Formats: sequence, C-alpha cells, structure tokens
Amino acid sequence: MSKHRAERLARIRAKLESAMAQHTCLELDMPDEAVTGYCVGVGRRWCLVQTSAPWPDGYVAVRIADLERIRHHQYPTIHRFGFEHEGAWPPSGLDGLDLDTTETLVAGLAERYPLLGLELRDSDDQLFVGAPVLVAQGTLMLQELTPSPTWEALSTWRLGDLARITVGGRYQDLLDLAAPERPADPSPFAD
Repeated sequence: MSKHRAERLARIRAKLESAMAQHTCLELDMPDEAVTGYCVGVGRRWCLVQTSAPWPDGYVAVRIADLERIRHHQYPTIHRFGFEHEGAWPPSGLDGLDLDTTETLVAGLAERYPLLGLELRDSDDQLFVGAPVLVAQGTLMLQELTPSPTWEALSTWRLGDLARITVGGRYQDLLDLAAPERPADPSPFAD
C-alpha cells in the first residue's frame, strides 16, 4: 500500500471514529450511491453504519477504501428524532463484530442474521439477498432469495468483490418472514 493511500485511509477512519463518538448523522458517498446513518464501528477495512431512513433501518457494512466523501447529514434533527421515537437512541453497533477482514465480517454477520444483502464493486446490478451457506478462503456461497420470494440455486461470490453488506433492514426482515422454508440441502445445480 502506498504511503498516500495509507494516509488517506487513516484520515477517513479518524473522521468516522469522531462522528461515531459524537453520534453524528452522516452521508457516506460511494461510487454508486450514498449511505445515510450513524457510524457504529470502524475496522481496518470496513465500517458499520446503523442506517437511517430516518428511522433505524438495519445496518450496512461499507468498505472504507470505497468511500469518496464523508459529510454531516443536512437534516440531522429528524434522523435523531426517528431513532429516539423507535427507542434506538443512541445508535449502537454489534458487539464483537470484526470489521478488519471481509471474511470475519461476513461470518460474523451470517451468525447474527438469516439474510445478507450484497452489493458488488464496479457493478450496476441490484442488491443480492440470500442466506449464507459457506464463508471460506475468500469466497461466500449464498442461497439466493428473490423478491417474490423464492429460493434459487446457490451462487458463489468473491469476498473481494463486495462493496457493501446490508443486514437487519425492514426489506430483508419482510423477505425473511414471507420466504418459504429454505431448502435443507441446497445444491449449486438447482433451478
């Protein structure tokens, strides 16, 4: 890693940690879209944000190297009110979640949540939602769940391609409630 890149990442982490300590509502700009919420964890590679819509709406893990800009949210009062109204103030993280490596992050989220939402780097595709089956050697096997909701065949993802991972949001909770029972022995060859 170049000295310039290391210094840039250190500055980003410092901004995130300061906002976390002060419970500051942020907009984190990434290549495709922004994430709005409260930073609740900072690691070597990832930060964890409790998203705000303006009420609490799950968590998103964002790859720190992909952040283009960090701004204080323009209307923080309504977001704080939304969290207070839901009984979720101050925003809180997930105890013991390792944000230093992608593999430990994905494994930790998979232990806590039945569904993960994946967004890929350099991709215009949508959010991929599913139940993690295996996390090992830089790879994630996911039993995908469609919006209908129906279970699809296993898909395989390189952990290095992940840009953000969402969990615990209302959309994913609804999918989980509406989904049929997950196949007991998922096959990578199923339709």
